[in-house]
Amino acid sequence: DLWRLLVVYFEGGAYADIDRLFSVPMAEIIGTDVRLLLPTYYDINFTQDFLCSAKRNVLFKNAIQRNLSKRRIYAKQDKKYRNGSQLGYVLEMGPNQFWHACTESLFDLIITDGGDYPKENKRVIEKIRRVINESKIIRTYREEWCDTIVFHTDAMDECKKIKKDQLWKETKMNKWESEMRA
Repeated sequence: DLWRLLVVYFEGGAYADIDRLFSVPMAEIIGTDVRLLLPTYYDINFTQDFLCSAKRNVLFKNAIQRNLSKRRIYAKQDKKYRNGSQLGYVLEMGPNQFWHACTESLFDLIITDGGDYPKENKRVIEKIRRVINESKIIRTYREEWCDTIVFHTDAMDECKKIKKDQLWKETKMNKWESEMRA
């Protein structure tokens, strides 16, 4: 999580996990004015498997500072802390801190993500998306499997049959969550 934040902050551009599907040209998404893409994962939080921003974006600086702060706190509190490589630490330093950095940077307010309050969060995150989409320099999109900011298909039923497990099997990789639980 920290590496991708650093790369996008210092270099700008786009980062995507290897298992992200693409079918939409970036030029169609970004155009000439967009400086930040902030798609949401369903109605829960902002995605981290796809990041896109102009360099030196204060939002990413905030996310980096939050990640590093959590690393320092956990290192002091937990003798078994292994640089954040346990599942609870990964989730807290990654998605949770990125969400907090986004809401604080955009709204000067830290909003709890939808994982904690799923019923109320749909209404909140829909409003967040509406406010973001009023901006000329930021774009958002409600993502779900087979329908993301960078991938759309008319063959939704066929697409939903695509599973990441096959990619992991062919590349002899494991889900990162299973590595964390070991």
